[in-house]
Amino acid sequence: MSAAALSRHLNLLREAGLVERFDVAGDGRGRSYRLQPAALDGLAGWIRSTAWSAELATGSTQPKTQELLANIGGFLDAFAANDMEFFETHLRPDAVFVFPGMAPMAKQACVDSVRSHAPYRRHTILDEPTVQPIGAASAVITITVDVATGADDTSRSMVVTAVIEDGDPWQLAHLQWTPTAPTNPEGNSPS
Repeated sequence: MSAAALSRHLNLLREAGLVERFDVAGDGRGRSYRLQPAALDGLAGWIRSTAWSAELATGSTQPKTQELLANIGGFLDAFAANDMEFFETHLRPDAVFVFPGMAPMAKQACVDSVRSHAPYRRHTILDEPTVQPIGAASAVITITVDVATGADDTSRSMVVTAVIEDGDPWQLAHLQWTPTAPTNPEGNSPS
């Protein structure tokens, strides 16, 4: 990168408040730059609010529970990013999905709906997730969250319940999103 291009980029970062510039003592032309970490707080918060897997994995100190929480978080991240390959790999052929205001969906209908689903803009996990083993190779995961999508600026409180089967690859057998407050026929919480 040329010195002029580097200078231009550093000035843009300084104007955005991401770095602070200092003159080098004894040198009229020398400059020193320091990162302003506080300016990155907004970005860090946004990254945390859109990355389900990392946030959910911290919900337990038990390795197997962390793995299961990271799996469902990765699935929700893939859903948010319309990552069809990940989605297809981790869905059982007979998977069932239940979303507010919609009839239960089989795998292909859900895959088709993911292609047009508005991405999540943010989420907040409200309570510690629960993981309940079912036999040796399955678990029910329950997460209470506030979510907002790119299609709607309003956050909605939801209980996300998933049934995951351990294996290589692990697979989702059931996913249900249930509003914490009753909804009207249009899918909105009553006023």
